[in-house]
Amino acid sequence: MSIEVTNIDHLGIVAGIIDEMGIEQKINQLLGEEISEKITGGQAVKGMLLNGLGLVSSPLYLFSRFFEGKAIEHLIGKGVKTEYFNDDKLGRVLDQLYHRGLNQIFMSVVLEAVKIYQLETKRAGRFILATNVLDKMELTTEEILSKYKGQQSVERGFRFLCIPPVFN
Repeated sequence: MSIEVTNIDHLGIVAGIIDEMGIEQKINQLLGEEISEKITGGQAVKGMLLNGLGLVSSPLYLFSRFFEGKAIEHLIGKGVKTEYFNDDKLGRVLDQLYHRGLNQIFMSVVLEAVKIYQLETKRAGRFILATNVLDKMELTTEEILSKYKGQQSVERGFRFLCIPPVFN
């Protein structure tokens, strides 16, 4: 059994953020997908973003070299090869982006990212409050929340207890 180790540096995090923001899918939605192509426009844009954040500046015909030695299938998608990022494909995608309207595409991607962020913050803002008072007539849901939020002012008043002592 042979093991192949490839380096992705910070690009794994960047690729994850691109996926989380839905950039690839949004680009594919705006440009459409062609069955005959080996990679989608969204994958090409993802590759260009990764290349740009890889702090590499080279002409399009050398673009595929950036991914040599990197786990491209992990970063871009299953079955993707470095040679798919050739200057013809990248040029076509850049042309499509330009003709579609870069401002419109940028705003679509940003609005999608904002929607995702709002959903995530709503989800992250949920928590469970428990009480040993089980009778809803004695303590309503609103009262539980109010009492919980009221603890903050009490805790601030006693914050001096949490400050480590200073010895001279």
